[in-house]
Amino acid sequence: MAKALNSEGITRGGQAFSRNDLMNFRNASSYGTVGMDRDVGLNEMLVKKWEGVANQATPGTDWHAHAAAKLRDAQRASQLGVGGQRLSLSKFNDKAQKIYEKVYGQVTGGNATKAFQQVTTSGNVEAYKDLNVLQNNPAATPFSGRWAEQTGSVSSVKVYENFKLAKEGIISNGSAVQESARGLAKDISTKLIPLLKNNPSTSVQQLSYWQGMQKLLGESGKGNVTPGQLMQILGIDQTGMVRLGEQVSAGIQSAVQYR
Repeated sequence: MAKALNSEGITRGGQAFSRNDLMNFRNASSYGTVGMDRDVGLNEMLVKKWEGVANQATPGTDWHAHAAAKLRDAQRASQLGVGGQRLSLSKFNDKAQKIYEKVYGQVTGGNATKAFQQVTTSGNVEAYKDLNVLQNNPAATPFSGRWAEQTGSVSSVKVYENFKLAKEGIISNGSAVQESARGLAKDISTKLIPLLKNNPSTSVQQLSYWQGMQKLLGESGKGNVTPGQLMQILGIDQTGMVRLGEQVSAGIQSAVQYR
């Protein structure tokens, strides 16, 4: 992928792309499920690290000045460009996605979109602004209340995007249901349930409901329950699946804000 970006004249910090400029994002909980949730992402860890340090440091101190200088250095080294012109994250995302789809097709003969694989940056609506979320361990690495709404929204956005792809004829409605089930099962398992367990006001009934929902959606994501069977069991249609995504999003947002 780095070679393909370089061939298009896209640079980072005025330099050619290297493998270290990119990261593979594949949640461990997605292995063995349909799609397997693989993204190729821009490595923004250094900028995020010094943003966090600068935000926590006391203004006016030497440490804050040091962190701010490090942040500026990281931002300069991360500046994207093409043809000598600056490239915004959103425009880079669009260009890189097209390049990735081309490379993916050449290598596999398949379609990256149908395989639910994409290029992502922090500017992507499906990307978590709070990098702690990627650890999937809110007890040890608490999610930030500052990003509660955005963290929660990712689940419903993914469901919406799946059905948008189906409407455009890129994937089938069945695939949209199955991928949505897989994604929601993962988010319930790695985010919502752990967050609820950390909240002493969570009722046994509430926790049991989401555990049962996670199990059912997970079986659908693995292909053990067909999309039609899932919809019948839940008594919903496509609109109901979108609303379920919104319900998961609201639950995560509320649980993060509780902290």
